[in-house]
Amino acid sequence: MTRHQALKRLTWRIGRKIYMSARQEERFGAINRNGEAYAIRNMISHTNGMDQLVVFDIGANQGDWTKQLLLSMPAERKEQDRLSVHAFEPVPETSAMYRDAIDAMDGSNTVTLHETAMSDKSGVAEIGLSSAGAVTNSIHFYKDDCQIETTLIIDLSTIDGLV
Repeated sequence: MTRHQALKRLTWRIGRKIYMSARQEERFGAINRNGEAYAIRNMISHTNGMDQLVVFDIGANQGDWTKQLLLSMPAERKEQDRLSVHAFEPVPETSAMYRDAIDAMDGSNTVTLHETAMSDKSGVAEIGLSSAGAVTNSIHFYKDDCQIETTLIIDLSTIDGLV
């Protein structure tokens, strides 16, 4: 990395930190402040009478959303015939982080991790990686973007293709 690229990257990271802090969306613990935990709790309470709840965690990253779902779910609903979570994370290093976060949790037996990205068509795509586990990893990126460290070819699947 050239000195110019390093400075550009540092500037972007500082700017992003200021932006996220100003919006009170710091990376860690944000799910408890951004409304997602509230949405999960409401989904659980409004689906209590259902025989089975099927949930998709698309772009599962390190498992924050699934973890919050399992923590919020009553014990009697953490059975395979009552809950089925399908998580999608195409980056191998991030998938490993997901497994580390979820595997030891109560209800992890209801979770299936698919190491593919969801899309409107099956195939492959190039994903830009800021770092393993970064929430900014995306298939929609600019090649000269200062936050992108590397790229990776990933599989794309459709929901219909998994059924």
